[in-house]
Amino acid sequence: MKYFAQIFASAAFVSFIYDFDHAAFCQFAVVSTSPGDAATAVDVAAIIEFHFNAPIDTAAQFARPAGFFIGFYMYPEPPLSDADSVTISYDMRSVSLHNLHLQRDTHYVCAVFGARSVSGEALQAPSVFSFTTAAQLPTGKVTGVIGSPRGNASDAMVLFYTTPFANKPEAIGIVTYRDGFFEMSNVPAGVYWPIVVKDIDRDGSFDPKADVDMLGAYDPNGDGFPDSLVVTDGCNLSNIDLTLFPYKGISDQQRYREAKTLGEKWAGDARLIKVVPPAPVTNGISALWIYLYYSEKRDGYYAVLASNSYLWTFAMDCNDWDCRVRRPDFSHTTQSYAN
Repeated sequence: MKYFAQIFASAAFVSFIYDFDHAAFCQFAVVSTSPGDAATAVDVAAIIEFHFNAPIDTAAQFARPAGFFIGFYMYPEPPLSDADSVTISYDMRSVSLHNLHLQRDTHYVCAVFGARSVSGEALQAPSVFSFTTAAQLPTGKVTGVIGSPRGNASDAMVLFYTTPFANKPEAIGIVTYRDGFFEMSNVPAGVYWPIVVKDIDRDGSFDPKADVDMLGAYDPNGDGFPDSLVVTDGCNLSNIDLTLFPYKGISDQQRYREAKTLGEKWAGDARLIKVVPPAPVTNGISALWIYLYYSEKRDGYYAVLASNSYLWTFAMDCNDWDCRVRRPDFSHTTQSYAN
């Protein structure tokens, strides 16, 4: 994602604004967006704007988008070009994203999950909004309660993924109450694997940093294998409850034998072809590991996504993944996983 920032503010003016804001506000937050949440018939040429209650620090950097001074997510991600730009208001409180090339008849979900004020205050809570360029919004609704062993689940983000291995959610909700209650409206119809994350240290990322951040999945029977749910048009799903757990890193060996058992249960001739960390690795430790198996008899793949608390599984046949192109070469199988 390529951005060009045009910043119209002098250091003296920013200093003045900071002194005023420090006295007037206790928590750094997004106070409004444009389009607003649940907006319909949004023009495809619309500018996306975030308005903060204090000047924003443009020297901050977040992982998503890489190197950008706001942690920002948008789904579907619009096709970007070199013409895309970012402008910042004179008082440093508003950020505008231009030329996003929105698509017609499309529902978008956006989240601002990381930012820092010029005084160094982290964003107090994520801000989520959705809108559509169509005439009507999706009509699904989901409610539930997020539990937390630390007693406060407020500001956690509930994310709905279309597969256990999707890298971007299609729907997002925020826990706005200390008792953990959340409500997600305008959810598109579909099959989803819900998870919940809480950025405890408010650094704009969800990492297994000394057990600080927390993660949970929809696992109503508590067997360690997260479940999916089905959202239909006009539905009102309730009691979709999840529990946060410390987000601990693991090595690639810690859950290998469990993954191996699952692969062999799926197919007797299943062979491990790849172990991939979809999250950053530090000293051999990652928050997540993917174990990918291939079966000649089934002519398909089976993946196990492992965290410290959960095992997600997903089978892919040749209709899901072009086996003619991606059929594995077993000569490169990692020897440390041979047994």
